[in-house]
Amino acid sequence: MTVAKKPISGGVKALPHTPIYRMHRYFARRPHNVINTLIEHYSRPGDVVLDPFCGGGTTVVESLRLRRKVVGVDLNTIATFITRCEVMDLDPRDVETTLEWILEITKEEINTLYQTPCPQCEAEAMANWTKWSVVYICPHCNHPTVAAEAEKLGPGKYVCTHCGQGFHVTNLPRKADKMLEQHVSCPTCEFEGMKQVTAEDIQRCADLERQFDSISDREGLWYPQQVMPFDYELRKPNNLICERFSDFFSRRNLLALARLLRRINGIEDQKRRYFLQHVFTSVVGWTNRMVTDERHGWALHAYWLPDIYCENNVWNMLKRRSNWAVRGKRYSQGEIGDYYVEAHSAPDILWGNATCWLLTQSSTNLPLPDKSVDAVITDPPYGGNVQYSELSNFWAIWLPETLGVENLIYSPEEAVLKRYKEGEAERFEQLLGQVFSECCRVLKDDGWLVITFNNRDTRVWFSMLRAARQAGFHLTRDGMTYQAPVADYARTLHQLKDGAIKGDFILSFRKVLQDRSGAGQVSWLRHENVETFVVERVTEVLGKGPATFSQIYQEVIPALVANNTLDREVEGLDLEKVLFDNFALEEMPVEVETDWPLKKTTIRKWVLPEIQDQEEMA
Repeated sequence: MTVAKKPISGGVKALPHTPIYRMHRYFARRPHNVINTLIEHYSRPGDVVLDPFCGGGTTVVESLRLRRKVVGVDLNTIATFITRCEVMDLDPRDVETTLEWILEITKEEINTLYQTPCPQCEAEAMANWTKWSVVYICPHCNHPTVAAEAEKLGPGKYVCTHCGQGFHVTNLPRKADKMLEQHVSCPTCEFEGMKQVTAEDIQRCADLERQFDSISDREGLWYPQQVMPFDYELRKPNNLICERFSDFFSRRNLLALARLLRRINGIEDQKRRYFLQHVFTSVVGWTNRMVTDERHGWALHAYWLPDIYCENNVWNMLKRRSNWAVRGKRYSQGEIGDYYVEAHSAPDILWGNATCWLLTQSSTNLPLPDKSVDAVITDPPYGGNVQYSELSNFWAIWLPETLGVENLIYSPEEAVLKRYKEGEAERFEQLLGQVFSECCRVLKDDGWLVITFNNRDTRVWFSMLRAARQAGFHLTRDGMTYQAPVADYARTLHQLKDGAIKGDFILSFRKVLQDRSGAGQVSWLRHENVETFVVERVTEVLGKGPATFSQIYQEVIPALVANNTLDREVEGLDLEKVLFDNFALEEMPVEVETDWPLKKTTIRKWVLPEIQDQEEMA
């Protein structure tokens, strides 16, 4: 028998990531203490917890912390690579010593690439980071316009600095990017600060660009040269200038990364080499042309090239990421330590001394016997919100032998929507259903399937709920509760933009058993009543005051689920269209977190229409 008799009710205060999760970025990680609370509620020490979409390893880490056994499965080899490095039993002192050694032997060969004359004593200093700007050719006058020096009219829109006319940057020709400024450190006079770019700085970078191939050949350096597939979901006009993944890096950083990887791959001890390769791919995320400033790495779930970007010194980033790696392993050692014992088979995890089994495969065919798992706790793909494989290839291409990737990560069994391909909704629902069916097979009769889920598209909700029901699960009464996001992340521009969905829903499912009368039986509202139902619910929400799309969504989705309306009969429901047809939008001031402490901006909120508007519509 498992611990929980009733589904969890109410969310918990979501906390920021602990050091173990800050060692390496992964996409859409859920708050660790939320997952920890779910594991504690739905299982007990010694139970076997399954996560069929283990991703960045949150369920695996928190299960081990709570002294459960855990099976983490993911098609994506980067996911299991990152997760294994989080939990593997490594002495943090050995990690620190090895990283200090790598820093020492690479310091000169990497930092020579970033040498610049000190603005104070003129000795050789080191550029810590360099700001660059894209230069567009104005379509009206054919003159170059430096994005950083032009008036910005909106996203991708500038005023030409020569003719004064506005233009959009999509598909425009470019000139070479312009170096803007550098932050430097001088070992001779100890100057540290900003430096205006000189002609010599520009020439040194140009020389490196020109000599890149000869230097690579002379030193026998390897770097990935895979072409970025044109049919990628994330292929956009903004990144078409990058034919290969390597084009997302400056030539200077590409040389530095190649020199660093050569040193790491030369480490004889397999376990240490494996972990340092994990540190290396973390560095990759901070040293590409998608980085906007020295304090933030690659942050978006996209291949987005900003018009003004920051070229971070690779050795400096190695030092910074090494500090996080040591902190992460100290945390891992203190919270998990030698409790982590890797399994290699089902008997190991179910009846042996092993506590963690990580599988790089599809969860549509789990190598586990029937009714062998006590709880399934997972964060499945949210439709097409995150293109996991496409994004993960940015790291995977650097470690083909370690990860067993011949060219690129790809699997037709990845349960992610490709929005621009026919039949994707049906494929997504089918794959999700196959995974849920396997979860139902291996889950004990009194176990729970618990998922965190969110998507602004009601059709994705239909697919997920149908897949669960057809697999043999039913959503229990009071089995849906809202979980707010981490407060520190909820006031960013990204989170407050129009239509952004904040937080998740926690859904608790039980297996449909013959002795549970009425389980799985559903009765639907008629299609013609659904829009009226939604309008009435939104009117109740807005009667309490203006609300964002996310706030309305948090009220409407549970109401639809509770009234059994999420089925094919109402799949045409478009919540945004209902809002535009029946309610009004107003601009309202708000303060948001940015690179500066606070920024005042506006956000659009939905309000009840004025009485005269209602009369005119009538």
